[in-house]
Amino acid sequence: MITFSQPYFLLIGILALPALYLAITREPNFKKITAFTKALTVLLIAFALASPSLTVSEERNSKDRLVILEDNSRSTEIMHNPNLEFEDIEVERRSIASGNISDLSSGILQNIDNDKTYLLISDLQSSIPLNKVSSRVNQRNSTVNILKPEFDPESAVKIEGPETTYTGAGSTFNVKVSSTEEKIPEPQVKLNDEMVELQKTGIKGEWRFTETFDQEGYKTIEASISSRDKFRDNNNYYKTIKVAEKPEILVLGDKGRISQEFSDFYSFEQRDQLPDDLSPYYAVIAKKNFNEADLASYTAKGNGLIYTGELEEENSVLPIRKSEYEDQGIKMMLLIDASQGSGGECIEGAESFCFERKDEGGALERTQKISYLLLDSNTLPAGSKVGALYYNNEPHLISKPKPLGENKHREKLQGGITNIPTGGNNLHYRAIKAGQEVMDGEGNLMLISDGKVTALGDFYNDTRNSRELAEQSEQKIISVMVGQNPSEFMTEISSLSGGYSISDVKSQEIQFQGGDSSSRAVSLIKNDNNHFITREVKVDGSTSGFYGAEPKPGARQLVSGTNSEPFLTTWRYGIGRVAAFSGGEKDLGATMYRNSELVSRTLSWTVGEPQRKENRTITIEGGQIGEKVRVTANYPVEGLNRQGENLYTGELETENTGFHSFNDAVYSYNYNDEVEEIGYSENKNLAQETGGKVFTLDQKDEIKESVKQFNSTEVEKQKDVSVFFLAAALLVFLSEIGYRKRRGKK
Repeated sequence: MITFSQPYFLLIGILALPALYLAITREPNFKKITAFTKALTVLLIAFALASPSLTVSEERNSKDRLVILEDNSRSTEIMHNPNLEFEDIEVERRSIASGNISDLSSGILQNIDNDKTYLLISDLQSSIPLNKVSSRVNQRNSTVNILKPEFDPESAVKIEGPETTYTGAGSTFNVKVSSTEEKIPEPQVKLNDEMVELQKTGIKGEWRFTETFDQEGYKTIEASISSRDKFRDNNNYYKTIKVAEKPEILVLGDKGRISQEFSDFYSFEQRDQLPDDLSPYYAVIAKKNFNEADLASYTAKGNGLIYTGELEEENSVLPIRKSEYEDQGIKMMLLIDASQGSGGECIEGAESFCFERKDEGGALERTQKISYLLLDSNTLPAGSKVGALYYNNEPHLISKPKPLGENKHREKLQGGITNIPTGGNNLHYRAIKAGQEVMDGEGNLMLISDGKVTALGDFYNDTRNSRELAEQSEQKIISVMVGQNPSEFMTEISSLSGGYSISDVKSQEIQFQGGDSSSRAVSLIKNDNNHFITREVKVDGSTSGFYGAEPKPGARQLVSGTNSEPFLTTWRYGIGRVAAFSGGEKDLGATMYRNSELVSRTLSWTVGEPQRKENRTITIEGGQIGEKVRVTANYPVEGLNRQGENLYTGELETENTGFHSFNDAVYSYNYNDEVEEIGYSENKNLAQETGGKVFTLDQKDEIKESVKQFNSTEVEKQKDVSVFFLAAALLVFLSEIGYRKRRGKK
């Protein structure tokens, strides 16, 4: 676009109008031509005097730049300074954490721009999990590399165990030592000032002891290590335990095994009918139907309920209802990994980046067998619409989904699976994308693979692309993990899509809605890992006899069968807690045999605070340096503020670590948990899933080449073009002179 800084000079162009008139009206060609050239010369000079300029865009390149995300939290004070300085690279440092705050997740995301590469220097000890960071980084099309640091000698000790226990109950406590040293110091533990004998757990840096208390009251445990290091306050840890009477639980129905299994922790009373007064009971285990009016008020006031009976009618207290699901065939696409994996000598490409190998390897034989058996008539009914594709670095369609009973489609599909050729590396994301396109928004995708991501996969960002497809998938992805050491990649992909993963050993237990699976034993799987009941709890085994239930809106389905029917569902009713088991036997005998901790956690969650029914209770949460200690009581206490009926709260300021007391209640005060986990947290997923690498301090040249960024900026500038108009005017003027001389005119 041309602009003029002195446009008033364009008025000179008016002087050219008479010449133009003569050029048009005169008869001789000579006079016409000379009049035209004079007019054009005047116009060009007028344009030049108006200072014309042209707006143009150009890229200005700056020097290479390295952006470092630095973790400056307290736990990193023992890290060696990497001293990353380069003569020809500009280094920009951004702090993502400091002091006693280690929210690396927020710190990283706040400093990530679009289409950039970063180097993260951190011990990766984060107060907030980093598992969602990679997907956010991928959305911005950026890459995070990690520098694995070296550390000074440092150790920290911690005690894990219950805050409250009951007389006669055995309580187990774990003592953990986190250390950067090769030889981890062994802790010493005192219980009420008396030494305790520890047992090794078989896990590096962990010891354990079990204690049974006969008397009520507060008990103290102190753990210490001998270590000459920077942080002295984390060499001691203090823990208090309150020993109380066992909470009473009412069992509606047969007392059964559940009462025997947990009698050390709870006092069970069996009734065939609900009593008029339920106030002594912390929770009710109902093994048969009950009138919702009898338990609605009791539960809403903060008590617990566990229901294991069958659903006969609608009950507003329970988190489940009868399913309205109609028996229909499923729609599913099998995605079968047919790559050669790592087997044999590389015959095309380098060993670290191989495209083809001489001998067959990988997981094909196992994936073929699983796929073939899944098509068995006992697993998938004739009305099920099933298709399949196999994949290596490209997907290859065997068949689109069709009813298995139509034109012998089941047999044709099995035949196609047995004839899958082997070859190449795998690219999982291409198979997932192809499966989604074939399914067109309906059904399930079953990914059958060992989940290994090869060098070719890294080159094509296989992990990142698969994650993005799974997060946006309209279909649930069921991952069947093949082999002895399948990649966690499979579990992650299925979880992101709302599906689940299962080992190949259990793959034949998979059942699908529409296959009349209610009476067959199916495997149990965990659906929610963030609830108190299921957090870090392993769910194993199988069950049968599902009651045809579905979760109500607002409920949380924690465990289900591989047939997608709920097995354990919870919700809050008022301020009470309700859990419903909708499969297996009413006494949960088989469930306790395989999943005792699942039932134990369910009891603990529904019972809630064990002292809440006492007339005078005071609860003090253990504190740490830099924080105040919170106190709650159900009666008036000096220094506490009334918040409501039977609720008084306040905060205590404590300076020194150790044991302290307030109003006869004992509490512990420890070092800040910022220096609880010491050293480097082996978390390579963040780098791998964003297309980055993990470097060590001796890889300075590799860091330089992989992480530097070449910056270019597009800028707009005004370019003066008046000289071109003057040159054009001069050219026209000289042309006129030449023309006159040629015609013999002056």
